[in-house]
Amino acid sequence: MPTLRLTNASIRSHTHGKRVELWDTVVPGLLVIITANGAQTFYLKYRSEGQQQRVKLGAYGTALTIEQARKQAQVVRGSVARGENPQAERKQARQAMRVVDLLGEKDDEGWYLGSYCKVAGQLGTAKSEGALKTDRYRINKHLRSRGAFMRMRVDAVTTADLEQIQQELTAGTWRKLRDVLRICFRHAEDLGVIARSPAARLKATSDRKVERYLSPEERQRLEAALAYALEAGPQTKGGLAPGYVRVFRLLSLTGMRLGEVVNLRWEYVDWRHGQLRLPTSKTGAKSVPLTRQALEFLRKERGRVGRIGLVCPNESGERLSNVQRAWRTLRAHAGLDDVRIHDLRHSWASDAISADVSLPVVGKVLGHKSSQTTARYAHLHDRALQDGLERAGAAIEHATNGGG
Repeated sequence: MPTLRLTNASIRSHTHGKRVELWDTVVPGLLVIITANGAQTFYLKYRSEGQQQRVKLGAYGTALTIEQARKQAQVVRGSVARGENPQAERKQARQAMRVVDLLGEKDDEGWYLGSYCKVAGQLGTAKSEGALKTDRYRINKHLRSRGAFMRMRVDAVTTADLEQIQQELTAGTWRKLRDVLRICFRHAEDLGVIARSPAARLKATSDRKVERYLSPEERQRLEAALAYALEAGPQTKGGLAPGYVRVFRLLSLTGMRLGEVVNLRWEYVDWRHGQLRLPTSKTGAKSVPLTRQALEFLRKERGRVGRIGLVCPNESGERLSNVQRAWRTLRAHAGLDDVRIHDLRHSWASDAISADVSLPVVGKVLGHKSSQTTARYAHLHDRALQDGLERAGAAIEHATNGGG
């Protein structure tokens, strides 16, 4: 049992395929256990009521740094000095915590919605009201409705229980809820309520292997369907109210998210700088640079609907509802049955990259907080680059062969 001042280097140097305990010289009782398969976990050993106890603090690297482990160990040691027994308290919590404590119920938001989503330090930024509302809807409809599941003790939930839920949901809904479940059960793991999260190895089944992008010909069909929908009106097959047509045109022109367009107000338009200044979005407040075509479209629509309120209201001037139903009507008329609303965002990115717009600029316009999110379009960037090289090569060949 080596005793040393724990450092990143000392922990890495003892990962040799066999179990080892490294004891810290800074905080008495603090140790990291490295298993034969490489797992590294902080623990604190202490005595309570004459008995040796060991409490898990968290995984090295993924949950705790060395300094964080030391601080947490000092907190536990302080509670022991006050006559408390943290391990016994965790055992009691393990026996008492149920899924409903994590996901909440009608009159109690639970840990995830009531705490995690509202604390900026955990997410980088607290979730917006719109994102909270969407999470709440999914949890209410697909998880809280399962009474037996919600009443289960957290330490009794198995991966098979969660996979059963997966089989009853669409792939898109499951991917969102899988993230929620992973966060919740990881929290229970950090608390010591469970030794291993049953959600850790859940697969995100996908109903499509690649992102969907509109071809130039498909864009023409979509535009023709939009023109017909506006002219025909909502009482005719294939027709739509003007607000819906405005939403879909803006989505095509800007690459914005549906919620951003539906909630867009005229006061958010910065005409001088050619931008939309959104006070809130999925990633917080952001600015959306506009193309000349998008600005011209907005100017034209402003003349039709006025200069205040929502940009895309219903006929009563209020927020549109049933947008997905309107989209199904439109895409059926355009013959684009496999295209989702969100694919308009992907298509905007594809067109921008094909026009030699760099990935960082695309990410800025789309409002990506992480470059990794924009990296999904890297293959499009490579394809656009290759097309450019082919054109350059053809020009060089033409000049070399004496072409004018």
